[in-house]
Amino acid sequence: MPAKCGGVITDKIFFWVLPVMYGVFTAVFKELGGEVVADETFNTGYTDFRTQILKIKNAAPDVIYLLPQTP
Repeated sequence: MPAKCGGVITDKIFFWVLPVMYGVFTAVFKELGGEVVADETFNTGYTDFRTQILKIKNAAPDVIYLLPQTP
């Protein structure tokens, strides 16, 4: 697997809808030898993701998994 470290950004308000997808990604990623180096959340309706992106960027992941809540 080329990606060895990853970051996750999840919609905080609707996190109860997303735990299966989050859990599958993190479990399989770790099982394949990866490490989740950043785990950030945001509230539905946010338009400014600079804080989350900066934290993810500083962790230097190879891949970012975004879990937004769709309307």
